[in-house]
Amino acid sequence: MIRKTFLYRAKSSRYLAPSLVLLLTACGGGELDYAELEGTVWELTELTVMGGYDFSPDVPGDYTLRFESENRLRGNSDCNTFTGQWSAEQGFAVTEFDHTRTMCLSGSIHNFYVLYLPDVVNLTMEDELLVASTTTEGVRLAFQPAPQ
Repeated sequence: MIRKTFLYRAKSSRYLAPSLVLLLTACGGGELDYAELEGTVWELTELTVMGGYDFSPDVPGDYTLRFESENRLRGNSDCNTFTGQWSAEQGFAVTEFDHTRTMCLSGSIHNFYVLYLPDVVNLTMEDELLVASTTTEGVRLAFQPAPQ
């Protein structure tokens, strides 16, 4: 079953092309055309860390991931922000990653998020979630499309 879902474009109020919407909402997940990520914004919904511990942010919008033009990456991590570059030449890779270092309130998952985000090596779609896997076995970050 395919559901109609729209993703917010980071720098405009335009929606993604219908073909991408179909690609991203196909059930069963699958391969992802990394080039189609440009202009999309995602919110963290679940983070599985080493040891199999699962965390879900109280407010998913506090943990965002923006794929911008020229392979720039930007987002929020609770009370902090981050920037970086991403490439998909030989798998997925995050480079030049940096983040602010404000101490967030108790209960924040900022430290886990910025620890694992630079280690992402693969992105797939599972139902309507963008799922990132890292170099650490069992670590998983799941994102939902950010509302406009």
